[in-house]
Amino acid sequence: MGAHSTVGVFSDSQALTESAASTNTIDMAVTNPQFGVGHPIHLCIRTEVAAGGTTPTFIIALQVADDVNFAGADLKTLWAICDVDGSPLAGTDARFATAGKWILRQPLPYEVAQRHMRLYYTLAGTSPTLTVGAWLEDIPQSDRVQVAISPVGNP
Repeated sequence: MGAHSTVGVFSDSQALTESAASTNTIDMAVTNPQFGVGHPIHLCIRTEVAAGGTTPTFIIALQVADDVNFAGADLKTLWAICDVDGSPLAGTDARFATAGKWILRQPLPYEVAQRHMRLYYTLAGTSPTLTVGAWLEDIPQSDRVQVAISPVGNP
């Protein structure tokens, strides 16, 4: 993932062949009590192995709950991050057809107000496959700018 400040990891090269929750959940109270104060936290999802299958459908959703088991009335699906449906995948969405492509890099929505957070991957179609990496970080790595020489104080 590189030299950036990762707040928490949902999926580390998680290989999916059916619908499933992310390998990890993030307990926002334990991760950092000042989570997101002062600047937004970004959700980053990347394809690690090109997706496959015949007429695959992929939906990635952000879920939050107060219960660590994500059961009961407090479970909320806040955000359907992407919804790729049908036909040959390479022709519909290059984010899934190419390894290393970003699926999403975006600040979390304001509705993330419960303690536990996870991603839920819904796969359908004939033999769908998807391998993803997903994490939270302070600033997406492609948005960082390094300055080798500062113009401040130089004549």
